[in-house]
Amino acid sequence: MIASPRRVRFTAALLLLALGAANALHAQTAHPTGAWRLDTVRSDSLHLPFREPGDSTGPRPIGPPGEGRGGEGPGSSPAAAGGASVAPGMEGGPGYSGGRYRRGMTDKELERIRQTLALARKAPATIEIDAEGRSVKLTDRLGFETTLAIDGRRSCESVYDGSEICTRASWSDETLVIERRVDGGGRVTERYTLGLGGIRLLSFVQVDGLLQPLEFTRQFER
Repeated sequence: MIASPRRVRFTAALLLLALGAANALHAQTAHPTGAWRLDTVRSDSLHLPFREPGDSTGPRPIGPPGEGRGGEGPGSSPAAAGGASVAPGMEGGPGYSGGRYRRGMTDKELERIRQTLALARKAPATIEIDAEGRSVKLTDRLGFETTLAIDGRRSCESVYDGSEICTRASWSDETLVIERRVDGGGRVTERYTLGLGGIRLLSFVQVDGLLQPLEFTRQFER
């Protein structure tokens, strides 16, 4: 039996529709690639109210000596610099005051907490994921680059006070997961996924190991 021209055209149209739907689904679920830059306006700010007893002038620096004050950096908006906007869970309530942290904790434990918060505050200015999804390059606002293999293996580096910060990057379905863990401190997990039809790279950040977990989001654009 020979198919009629109308049936052939109808079958071809169905195949084209099915192929288009499959391509659209693949585009929606594809892992992020390429270069992205931080959109500070649409990202949650991270103003850290971590103070030492008797310090009434502002947040104490939480990074190594010479690093800027706690509320500054590429992840902070102009509003955050004035204290008008803070990340969810970082509003400076009693659970995050210096006195509450210090109670029953050693100076070493406090320093690990500060290191964890510093990692959470330090957003990459740009992020670049290679086309094969094998590596990711993070560049901070000063131009320093860090390249991570996306293979789930952990790499550790020593910091100025002798402790270690261990990092690993992996794929969870189509989401890039970057985890940083402070030896004796907390853990910062960043989950990067495409959003808004693929025109935005969304970063969902979670901080564990504190008095209570913190969660906030950042956005990156092409």
